[in-house]
Amino acid sequence: MKPQIVLARLMFLLWALLFLTLPASAREIPAIVSTNWLEKNLANPRLVVLDIRKVEAYREGHIPGAVNAFYSAWAFQKDNTFKSHEELEKLVTLMIGSDRNREIVTYCDAGKCCPTWSFLLREVLGYRSVRIYDGSMQEWTEDTSHPVDRSPGSP
Repeated sequence: MKPQIVLARLMFLLWALLFLTLPASAREIPAIVSTNWLEKNLANPRLVVLDIRKVEAYREGHIPGAVNAFYSAWAFQKDNTFKSHEELEKLVTLMIGSDRNREIVTYCDAGKCCPTWSFLLREVLGYRSVRIYDGSMQEWTEDTSHPVDRSPGSP
């Protein structure tokens, strides 16, 4: 297994352990989704797939229907601290809307950035159904049967 995938899975495991420490009412939604789950749910109109990669990577190819939210450009200020709650809320509302019950799946190249966005969406901004795709774009593209959208989209 590639080192990036191992690191990504460790990051997901840490996020999942954090998730399991939440009260039972907050654990009704699985924290991590598989490739199989994502494939089966891509057509779900309530699902937002959030691509946390750089705009250039997104434009080279992304999971169909994914919205780009380039990690550092959206979440951080120049001094590497998070933007204010108000700034984050405004940006996220523009990207995915304000419905806190909408289903959201985040992914990135190798699973290092999407856990931060999942945390921000769920714990800081109050979105209730936030998941991480455990395979990342790297794994998605390794299977040539998976669709890849190469249109520029709307990052």
